[in-house]
Amino acid sequence: MLDEQFRSNEELYNFTNKNFVAIRVLVEDKGAHEFLRKINAMGRPSFLFMDANGVEIDRIIGYFRHPEYFLRRLKLANSGNENLKSLQNNLNNDPNNVLILYKIGMKYRDYSDFNEAIIYFNRILENRDDAVNQEVEYPGDLDNPINLYEFALRLTDEYEILLEEFPETRFSNRAYEKLSQDYMDGKDLAKASAFYDQAIKKYPENIKIHRFLITYAINSGSNINSAINSCEKVFGLSSNREISIVRKYAKLLSRKFNGLPIENILTEKYVEDNYDNPVKLFAYAYYWANKKKNLESALVAAERAVELEESGIHLDTRAVVLMRLGRYDEAIKTVERAIEIEGNQERYLNRLEKIKAEMEKKKDK
Repeated sequence: MLDEQFRSNEELYNFTNKNFVAIRVLVEDKGAHEFLRKINAMGRPSFLFMDANGVEIDRIIGYFRHPEYFLRRLKLANSGNENLKSLQNNLNNDPNNVLILYKIGMKYRDYSDFNEAIIYFNRILENRDDAVNQEVEYPGDLDNPINLYEFALRLTDEYEILLEEFPETRFSNRAYEKLSQDYMDGKDLAKASAFYDQAIKKYPENIKIHRFLITYAINSGSNINSAINSCEKVFGLSSNREISIVRKYAKLLSRKFNGLPIENILTEKYVEDNYDNPVKLFAYAYYWANKKKNLESALVAAERAVELEESGIHLDTRAVVLMRLGRYDEAIKTVERAIEIEGNQERYLNRLEKIKAEMEKKKDK
């Protein structure tokens, strides 16, 4: 992609050839990883500018969709007007200039010195009145500049303030994810409970937020019904329904019914009551398959889930139950059908090998 950019933009191509001696290091080159660690080049791609003595004078991190923007960055690097040393000299003359603070902070990010970068972004927050009236180019979306104060809040992880001051910020998805993680400990129940309700309402398809809510409910005993719904939402959204979520689902169901043992909840009556709900049937079948109990009932649930929605994960669950029942040929055919639908995913290929190994083990006996 970079090669295309250089060749497609004549001005960029000519400027680079005229002003730089370009040396390219690919990550697969011998010794490349050691070299990249040595120069602390964490981002890809990284452009380092060195003088005739090999001393680094500037760097640019990242790929830019707009060749014109990249050309402008190259011209600044070549001029030396906006390298770290030059920017720091400018800041000495104007210590509260929020644009200079921003540029220095971003330079330190390019150098992977995030602790130093945060110092400058915090100084932007201290000068809120100036920052809130400034816009800067956002690296990932150059056509839509961003409010500098908003961006500084994001860069310093001040997500609560960010959502309060900029409810429709482009970083709201990330903000809700991060705060969902922070609230998992369940220390502030009233605040956390309201927050999760708001987060799920705003981002109903965000699996991360659902997972954090599930863990929060397990830790705090709050939002049980919402967490049960989140388990079912994760089952519906994710193609990789881990047993850990199924276990949490069972634990939450038990808490919903005041500690009633899960064996008294996940019964044949549960299958009857949820006979048209493939997600709940899956959870039932998967739980008992992993417990190696109630397998005939689990098979009924698994087959009904496949009938309602022939997905790879439902077929895989049916295969697990069949394997537990010793019906290996049927289990193999079921996994092969999952592979036919979903492709050669590692999960299904591993399942196929496991079933065949179990079958050989039985033969040896």
